[in-house]
Amino acid sequence: MKKQFVLVHGPTGVGKSDIITRLGAAFAIEIVNCDVGQFYEPFSIGTAKPDWKNQDIPHHLFDIIKTPKDFSVSEYRELIIKTMEEIWDRKHVPILVGGSGFYGKSLFFPPLGTGPSEQAVYGTWEELHKLDPERAAQIHQHDTYRIGRALQLIKHQNVKPSELQPIFNPPEGDCLIVFLTRDRQQLYERINARTAEMLASGWLEEVANIQGTDWQNFLYQKKLIGYTEILEYLKKGDLSNKAQEIMTQKIAQKTRHYAKRQETFWSMFKKLLTPYVTDAQLAIIEINLSKDEQALELTKKLKTFLSL
Repeated sequence: MKKQFVLVHGPTGVGKSDIITRLGAAFAIEIVNCDVGQFYEPFSIGTAKPDWKNQDIPHHLFDIIKTPKDFSVSEYRELIIKTMEEIWDRKHVPILVGGSGFYGKSLFFPPLGTGPSEQAVYGTWEELHKLDPERAAQIHQHDTYRIGRALQLIKHQNVKPSELQPIFNPPEGDCLIVFLTRDRQQLYERINARTAEMLASGWLEEVANIQGTDWQNFLYQKKLIGYTEILEYLKKGDLSNKAQEIMTQKIAQKTRHYAKRQETFWSMFKKLLTPYVTDAQLAIIEINLSKDEQALELTKKLKTFLSL
């Protein structure tokens, strides 16, 4: 069997999981989670984790991290490729689904000069800005993980991250990258509705269950959208409707901003990939799910790709 895989990418709330699950009846596929937040067992409602244990289509890499720890980009890439190889051995096609753009990029442009065995480096954004202002300008001031990775390169290998050129080294096999999007207003309305639905489904209780555990400090470190806002809401003790409404609006707003950043990241990622696009080995399609005719095209395009 020819090795093929599909990466389904897109902003949070666009409907990636729903769309791909519907394709299971048409194709011999297995779904591989590529959203890092869904790796963590205690984070389900707030990460929009699907009910993966009760799906007809095999799902992989959900709830695989049981303790609060970071998961490096190098570890991520190695695990995804290993899972793909196992699926190919079963004569099925891996469908990689997720919105973690930085991690997804690592499948095609592996992280340079880093590895899980290297000693971690901690520092501030201001420190990085003094050493490599160009790279610092690309990182949020509270993104401790990427700040640490950048300082790691500078201090361990004496090289500025901004001077490193990404090297195209994708997994084996032909790849179709599908970027799903929607009209901005519809996407934002979906995000607002989903935020309210998550809270109604027990998100507050999910976060309350990890208060006072090591997971609480981990959440503050990772800054997963919504979780820290709920922790602060619970900490203040004002459980009035007004306080919950303010918290809900704050989570929805941060999620909308995140979706916009994901679309911006995709533009950069697509630009990096474009020189390597060929009809046979790497193809990219963008589907606007707000357009009925484009949504219908997705199944046709997948069928064409998988029949090559």
